Order: sequence, then structure tokens, then C-alpha cells
Amino acid sequence: MLAFMGTWPAPVVYGLVGGIFGAIGAAVGHLAAKRFPNARTIIVVLFLASSSQVTKLIVIPRIQNDEANANLPQKIDAITTLERISVEGKTVRYFYRLSDSLPLTDGAVMKSGIAPSVCSFWKPKLDSGEAELAVYNYAFKDGQSSFDLKASDCR
Repeated sequence: MLAFMGTWPAPVVYGLVGGIFGAIGAAVGHLAAKRFPNARTIIVVLFLASSSQVTKLIVIPRIQNDEANANLPQKIDAITTLERISVEGKTVRYFYRLSDSLPLTDGAVMKSGIAPSVCSFWKPKLDSGEAELAVYNYAFKDGQSSFDLKASDCR
């Protein structure tokens, strides 16, 4: 829904949310000012002050998630479909669906087979602190399996 904002500079996103919150604060303040004369200014300031935290904690993560999921689900190969991606702070979670023909496989076994190929992508991000954890979740016909990938896994 907000993926289109992914190319916008952060100050524009903060400005847009601040403008929206300022307008809402003005409307609420106008209504409250009928009963409490000083309420208009106080409410507008409170709404504007809260807009930066709302942008940081809700809007920006939503934009990141929407961007990451813009082209999903996506068939990766004959047996694997990437269903969705979730970005939560410095944790990225991948959700895959595997072919019904595959038996349920333990996360440790999945990790030993996949980690060597994905570490080339994750190592710089994990080492720099850009990301702290990548979580791979797999849905099989008979259940689910997952594993975590940390910087120590990509040495």
C-alpha cells in the first residue's frame, strides 16, 4: 500500500506525516477550543510532536515491508515460492512455501544446506549492524521448519 513512497527521501515522508498530523491536530483543536480556549495550540503541538515517532515506528517500517513484498509471491525455482517478507527493526523474516512433494525437513538441516549460499549476501549486512538476524521460515505440506541466521553463522 505504501510501497510507492519507498523512493521518497525520508524528510519528505516525515513532512507528509507531520502535515497530516498537523491538520488532524488543528481539526481536533478547533473542536476542543469551543470548550477550552487554549486547547487548539496545545493539541496541534502534541499532534505535530507525535508525528515524528509515528513516522519512525510505524510509517517507515510499513513502507519497507510494502516495498519488500511488492512483487510477491514469487516462484524461486520448481519447488520454492517466496510468499512474503517481514522487516521488523533489524530482523528480516522470509516466508517460503515448498512443493507438496517434499518431506518435512528440520531447520538445522535446511540451514546447513542454505547458509553457505546466502551468507555472501548477509555477511556484510550482519557484520555492519545493518541487520541483526535473518529468519527463514518454510511451509511444507506436513508442517513448518525454520532457522535463524546470525553474523556468527557466516564466518
